[in-house]
Amino acid sequence: FCIDNEPMILRSIDSLLTQWQCHSVTASSLSTALVAARAMDSPPDALLVDFQLDDETGFDVISALDDVWDDVVPAILMTADHADAIKRQALERGYHFLQKPITADSLMQALRAVLKTG
Repeated sequence: FCIDNEPMILRSIDSLLTQWQCHSVTASSLSTALVAARAMDSPPDALLVDFQLDDETGFDVISALDDVWDDVVPAILMTADHADAIKRQALERGYHFLQKPITADSLMQALRAVLKTG
């Protein structure tokens, strides 16, 4: 489940996941993510969430989505912001952290990491 407010990034990640034979759900905001999440039959294997969205942060989105499902879904927080505080907060909350720009290799490594522990 990928949430990013940049359409090009969202399409690129979706395309990459499709190439890896993953089924992905995408959303561009908290509200669209909640609609999609409530329509799902089961929770996703992982969340890929951008930190800087238009009207909320990735932390807001992950927290709200956690309330939708009974299971805890492993989360990867992605950001172009280089502030150490964001990375520290992500790690303190148990999220994997990816610094943008994201490469196919770094995304694959992050997914492998959270799916092993998630």
